Amino acid sequence: MKIKKLIIILILSLLSVIAFSERKNSAGIRTGNFPKTGNISEIKKLDILIDKFEKGFLAFIKRLNGLFKKHAHKFNPKTIKAIKEPLTLFLNNYKNNKFKNAIRYKIMMKRKGHKPPYHYFKNNAFYRYNILPKIYRKRVSSGFNMRTRVLFLNPSYDPDSLFDNIVAFHEIVHALQDTTLRNFLAKKGKKSKRLFKIYIRSLHPRTLKDPDLEPVAYAIEIELLNFLFGDGIRQAVINRRIISSRQIAGLLKANTMYKFGSLRVLLKYAIIYFYHNCWIYSYTRYYRSTILRDYMRLGYRFYRSDNKFIKPAPRLTRRYGRRYRPRNYRNRFQKRPRNRIPFRRNYRAPNRYNNRINRNRNNSKPGNGINNRAGNIDIN
Repeated sequence: MKIKKLIIILILSLLSVIAFSERKNSAGIRTGNFPKTGNISEIKKLDILIDKFEKGFLAFIKRLNGLFKKHAHKFNPKTIKAIKEPLTLFLNNYKNNKFKNAIRYKIMMKRKGHKPPYHYFKNNAFYRYNILPKIYRKRVSSGFNMRTRVLFLNPSYDPDSLFDNIVAFHEIVHALQDTTLRNFLAKKGKKSKRLFKIYIRSLHPRTLKDPDLEPVAYAIEIELLNFLFGDGIRQAVINRRIISSRQIAGLLKANTMYKFGSLRVLLKYAIIYFYHNCWIYSYTRYYRSTILRDYMRLGYRFYRSDNKFIKPAPRLTRRYGRRYRPRNYRNRFQKRPRNRIPFRRNYRAPNRYNNRINRNRNNSKPGNGINNRAGNIDIN
């Protein structure tokens, strides 16, 4: 009996020594080997998707660089600079970031002994990639989580589709916004750690969001879209030409129903943006409210802003005013309404606006703005 007890004690002691040595070795960084718990197929799929996305977006940047050389002198240099900043962020991440795969990065941090969350970075210019969850794959091309700095890619990403690259550009703009905020907090000295924790908590899905992040990101995306069309969208809005969303969808290869729907929403924002003569960091309250209203329907909530980017709205004409003007909308640039006709029974006021539109439609020619479907819009 005593011999059996001694043998059992020896076996248990050997097993404890082996387990301790394995735990000690697992603390080191091994980028080549994968743990038994990790799904190897997902990691490899993500590596293939990252490679496909980076090649496609690099080709998109090369195309833009060719257009910058030809047409950059026609646009505001500040606008061109704002378009180039997200592209430089992508190139910096492409060249210098060693851990682009978010799944592999999480495994590496666990092996180092770090505890979640893993989004406290020394270099705020880097971001990582992950596969978009199945719930959002039909409706969303890509998405960016500012809290974890992860860009979610759709497996159905098409490198040849300009629309997919434009949507990815919008998400990289959010990465740039997050980078500038984190770098700003890093310069605060002793207060930076406390402020950074507050900032991370503010990015939780249930908290109130900054109402100026999405309007600025959409403004840069609209300027990029207008640049791709050689200032055609802005000219179409100014000259009151009807923009054909189907023609633009064909040129941008927005070939699915959901892509076409999101393109129509983007064009709606573009019409308001150019009609109100907005810029990236100077836009009207109505442009911002239309974007925030759509996001509030999706469940987002925003806090009241200090109106740092709001500018006074211009006087609206009847052509676009009836469609893109809120109720009781009037500012100091508009005239006061005339005194209304007193109420009479069975009185019907003449609808001069509709009569004028019908008269113009009857007298219009193929070259006029009403029948001209997309005007001179053409992609370069």
